[in-house]
Amino acid sequence: KLIHAKIIIELINAGIRGNFTKELLDRINKDGISQSPELVNIMIGTNDKVNSGKMISYDTYKNNLTKLIIIGHKLFYVAT
Repeated sequence: KLIHAKIIIELINAGIRGNFTKELLDRINKDGISQSPELVNIMIGTNDKVNSGKMISYDTYKNNLTKLIIIGHKLFYVAT
């Protein structure tokens, strides 16, 4: 016998298409942390490494991701 509990999830999509890690760092507190999330899903990085006009060094990219992880309330998943 399976008993299913009702689960209520509030999802806030604060993603901005085309953002770079630096731009997310500039707004993560306002758009993310200030919402007091129980879970944070960050999907960022492709624009930093694929956009040839705005590519950043690997060290800068790594430092930005490290800062995002440290800032995050509870980091669940990082997709790069």
